[in-house]
Parts: sequence; structure tokens; C-alpha cells
Amino acid sequence: MTTKAMERMQKEREYYSTIYQFLEESATGELRFNNLILKAILESYERLVSCVEEGKPFVASFYTSAPEIYAAMDLPWYCMLATPFMEGS
Repeated sequence: MTTKAMERMQKEREYYSTIYQFLEESATGELRFNNLILKAILESYERLVSCVEEGKPFVASFYTSAPEIYAAMDLPWYCMLATPFMEGS
């Protein structure tokens, strides 16, 4: 992962972390359900950042590949095309 990609991922992580904290403190009902998704995204980012920092392998995938396979194999992964489609990009 390039330095620029790592910086973008860290910015996205901060962005989603802010939203997560806001919803954790103030949301109710269906909005609180979104926090489960945000928590999963943040955990995935943390895992990827730690892989990059520690030099551990991870999978860069395309949207046509099934992430269930990587999850079942307990491999850290991310979709290379996810960022352009995320709201905070």
C-alpha cells in the first residue's frame, strides 16, 4: 500500500470514527443500527493499518471477488474500489 493510500485510509478512519462517536452518544433506534456497520468498518481499517505498519500480508480485492472467502480464511482485506464510492471520500 502506498503512503498516499495509507494517508487516505487513516483520514477515512478518522471520519468514520467521528460519526461512530456521535451516533454512539446521540442516536436511537435505526440510526444506532448504523453503528454496527461503522464499527465493522473501523475494525477492518484498524486491522489493515496494523498489517501495513507491521509488514504483515493482506488482500487487496476487486468488487467481483467474494469477501466471504477472505473472511472465512481470517485474512485482512479491502476492496480497491470501495473508497470512491464511500460518502466521506
